[in-house]
Amino acid sequence: GNLRSHVELEQELAGFFGFDQALVFSSGFLANLGVLATLGSHPGAILFSERANHASLIDGARLAAGEVRIFEDPEDLAVQLAGRERWENALVVMDAVFSMTGRVSDLAAYADLRDRYGFRLYVDDAHGIGVFGPDGRGTVYEQGVQDRVDLLFGTFSKSLASLGGFVCGEERVIDYLRHKARALIFTAGLPPASAAAALAALRVLRSEGKEIIDRLWANDRYWKEGL
Repeated sequence: GNLRSHVELEQELAGFFGFDQALVFSSGFLANLGVLATLGSHPGAILFSERANHASLIDGARLAAGEVRIFEDPEDLAVQLAGRERWENALVVMDAVFSMTGRVSDLAAYADLRDRYGFRLYVDDAHGIGVFGPDGRGTVYEQGVQDRVDLLFGTFSKSLASLGGFVCGEERVIDYLRHKARALIFTAGLPPASAAAALAALRVLRSEGKEIIDRLWANDRYWKEGL
């Protein structure tokens, strides 16, 4: 039953966000930790991490065996990338919405750099999913870059009101993570109740997303006007 609930949840996540596959971890922290530690340890890998990233991204980068470089913003990243024509071995990682400040990343600027230099783009949209975009699909949809994001991270502990985290991507990358990510293999999976709760919340978002998001932003405007 637990395996079935995981598989069903992963399939619906992949479909909702428009990726080949999704992989569910027992917490959002472990998802970011596991993905970056695994991909960042691949031979020749380089991680570019935004300075204000969430602690889980920072710790995942610390565990990576490859080189890690810190950047401040798209302009700073562009300067660092200018030393080479192509960066196929690099993974650029940032929050879509930064939890400590509420700053929203200019994902289009990063996507343009991706097109130019050939790196892979990892976006943590934990605070954008359920808030931005059509049906709450998040910041990548709000900014229209969903086709230029290689890996999308989300968590169930925010708008989906459960426990766990997930990453969406192309089949071969998700398959690699499924067999290599220590934070997935060597820990317990989600309890069936948590997986079922996340799946139910995702289906509510899919069926009632527009109404929910409209009400959210109406409440936001009301609160700001009250202040």
